Formats: sequence, C-alpha cells, structure tokens
Amino acid sequence: MNTGTIYSKEQIIEALENSWPKETCWEKQQEVWNTDQAEIGQCSVSSLIIQDYLGGDLIKAKTENGISHFWNLTGGVQKLIVHEISFLKRLFL
Repeated sequence: MNTGTIYSKEQIIEALENSWPKETCWEKQQEVWNTDQAEIGQCSVSSLIIQDYLGGDLIKAKTENGISHFWNLTGGVQKLIVHEISFLKRLFL
C-alpha cells in the first residue's frame, strides 16, 4: 500500500514493465504474449502494481465476453490499465 511516497511516472512504468513476464499473463493469452507486447493479459498484475504505488481500490468486472478485467480507483479517479503501453504511458502525463 502507498505510504505517501511520491513516485515518478518513469518509476511506475518501469515497475509495470518489470512485472509482465509470460508466466503472469492470463493463460488464454500466453500463446500471443511476446516481449514487444508484454502487457498483453496483464490487467490483474498491472492493477496490483498501480495499487502498490498509488493506493486506492481495485475494481473487477466481467466484459461482454464474460472475461474478468481489472482496473484501479485512486483518489476518486478511475485509471484504466489497458493492453497498450503507449496509452498506459499517457495515463501519467
């Protein structure tokens, strides 16, 4: 849980990127996981990392397909952790 420490966007992005090995990818997406798109299937892991750095609550919902998706609610603002690193980096601008 966040202890009030302020982290840079670079620190958070680095923590996210370091937490995306194939082994933590959602099992149904492991066959398409690759190092160039390591964020694929990592919404649950990403949400836990964001919670560690920014605090807040985890939100879990089922998509239309019945697949679970996770994101964060921090400071009353929802931060969607999506499967595209360029968009993720824009979340912290």
